[in-house]
Amino acid sequence: MKIVKINPDGSRISFSAFYYGDTESYNAIAVLDASSGEVQTIYGFGPGYFLGNLGWSPSGTYNLISVYEEDYHQTYLYKVNPDNLEDYAELYGPAYIYDAHWGELNPSKIEEEHTQNRNIPISVSISPNPTKFSTQINYAIPGNSKIKVEIFDILGRTVRVWERKNIPAGEHTIVWDGLDDDGTPLPPGVYVCRIMTEFGNNSVKIVRTK
Repeated sequence: MKIVKINPDGSRISFSAFYYGDTESYNAIAVLDASSGEVQTIYGFGPGYFLGNLGWSPSGTYNLISVYEEDYHQTYLYKVNPDNLEDYAELYGPAYIYDAHWGELNPSKIEEEHTQNRNIPISVSISPNPTKFSTQINYAIPGNSKIKVEIFDILGRTVRVWERKNIPAGEHTIVWDGLDDDGTPLPPGVYVCRIMTEFGNNSVKIVRTK
């Protein structure tokens, strides 16, 4: 059974659900009108992300959700305005899940994480931004790492993904041609680029113009 949360004035409810799209399915958050049961919005981060419904902010403006990223075993706390999906913020994270047995942390694993300088902010820049055609995603990492770069649309759907292994330390560039993974041109709008590494992550907005 999904945990249902009611906003402070009792007019809306939210719960975690499973979204079935035309080409992909993933865990999402659904927001409904409490009286009619009408779905007002459904949003998510795409496949590989598991969203927990934590409740509402005291003002009733934001959903508070946890986001678990399966590939990198990281969890984040977000606030999301379901009436304006561009209005969101990462409040905390990433938190890493270490080797553990019944709540007992593995000290050697924790030490290993610290020596690898985890949670270092990853430098990311987009040029040009806004863009009408192609744009460069520039990033720098402090050491060898696997990386995952994702582009999300305003509804939180994953539209483009790059994954690389054994990327050396230093500055790197990925060119996004404005296409999705199927080679289809994407419409103008606001997109989010998230870069995930073994050292830390970063997210930036990309604006595509007409």
